[in-house]
Amino acid sequence: MNEFLDQSVSDGYDDNRYPKEFIADYEAMECIAHSAASETLRVKDRRTGGYFLAKCYTDKRLISRTTEGMLLKNLRHSGLPRFAAEYQNDGMLCVVREYVEGTPLDRYAAENQLTQKQIVPIVLQLCDILSYLHSQTPPVIHRDIKPQNIIVDAKGKITLIDFGISRVYDESARKDTVCFGTMDFAPPEQYGYSQTDCRADIFSLGVLLGWLLTGDSHLKTLVPKIQNPRLRRIVAACTNFAPERRYASAHKVRADLRNADGHRQKRALRLACGFLVCAACLCIGFAIGRYTDFTPAFSVSSGVSFEEPLIEQAVRLVLDKTEDEPIDERELLNVTEIYIFGDQAAADREAYGELGQHIVLNDGVLKNGGIRSLTDLQKLKNLRILCISFQDISDLSPLTGLTSLEDIDLKQNPIHDVSPLASLPSLRNLCLYDTEVSDLSALSACPLLENIDAGNARVTSMRAFMGIQNLKVLYIRQTAIET
Repeated sequence: MNEFLDQSVSDGYDDNRYPKEFIADYEAMECIAHSAASETLRVKDRRTGGYFLAKCYTDKRLISRTTEGMLLKNLRHSGLPRFAAEYQNDGMLCVVREYVEGTPLDRYAAENQLTQKQIVPIVLQLCDILSYLHSQTPPVIHRDIKPQNIIVDAKGKITLIDFGISRVYDESARKDTVCFGTMDFAPPEQYGYSQTDCRADIFSLGVLLGWLLTGDSHLKTLVPKIQNPRLRRIVAACTNFAPERRYASAHKVRADLRNADGHRQKRALRLACGFLVCAACLCIGFAIGRYTDFTPAFSVSSGVSFEEPLIEQAVRLVLDKTEDEPIDERELLNVTEIYIFGDQAAADREAYGELGQHIVLNDGVLKNGGIRSLTDLQKLKNLRILCISFQDISDLSPLTGLTSLEDIDLKQNPIHDVSPLASLPSLRNLCLYDTEVSDLSALSACPLLENIDAGNARVTSMRAFMGIQNLKVLYIRQTAIET
């Protein structure tokens, strides 16, 4: 931080306004934003030297209604900032959370002439985040989705921030008690017409997509400017005045966005043409064989083969392939996420979470999937998220070359050795709940590893995590830790 910014903070910085515990734990480095109702500070942890962001609310209405700290405590997603601490006195509430490196989407879009191919992946990521929020019990509604609240890092990964006006859905409420939100991006019901539910975020998602495509956030004028008819229909459906006529979920928006370039129709046409060509070749071959002694040898490529049927099923879900369609090796480069829980594959994290509820309910719907080998995953060079739970996996060595892996969930597997994961430089989140793992110190070689769930594992001492320098969140419930 340069001296000018440090001085700008100190000039108007009155320690007496802030909770004493907050001042004792954190040093203000920069005022990022300021209004009559709140201020946002970049702060330094006096104990560790790490940087965080503190949202400090001074408006009495916001202090009494803000649930940002409570919400962030219970949320775990790579596209959301992690909660650090919360402090309050009579006049101020300070919520401290992870400082996210990157550029706000409004500035990112201004500095880069984004094409449709760049825009759609951004919105797909936002759909994943919203699917996660809306799948909570009760659903979490952000209510302030706008470019300024989306941070884009150097790799194009987004983080949704600012949960200051978020709320959990209350089925008994008929309308929101207080109107908050940002003009243009907020839905009509957020101004008191009715209670906001998950479709309020769908509305804002649609406006955001339209704004990225056209640079216009005025609903009446932006929709006609969208050149791609499929994207135009998606934006129109998201932003319908009547909530019941909008998309019912972010998952459904995501499904339509993935087909925004018409790849399904193009593939169907290619398949039809291929079938006709094959039929013609067979007829010609039959004729040649019928009237000559020549017997043609036809070689039909079956595409990539898989050792584990469930992994193949998960890949086909991602690629939107039927059981009969061959998978080309190049197509596997488009597979960045795999979700399998027990004997069922899932299309995304939301569906994966819903499958997990069957384990919680112990209703017998899910059976052990029986996957033993992860060798098939070596074909997925760009895999970032791997969730394969309730299997018979013990050997993680096939994952050593998948250097893009960021998020791994392998709960309820008979895993003992995690050392193969030490070669993953991008690994951030790791779930080993209900496994046989007793030592994770080898993961000290993972520089970005921040979140570990080792609950109900075989860990008996905190020495099991020795050397993991950047660990921020550790879950060790149902473990026999020595004290």
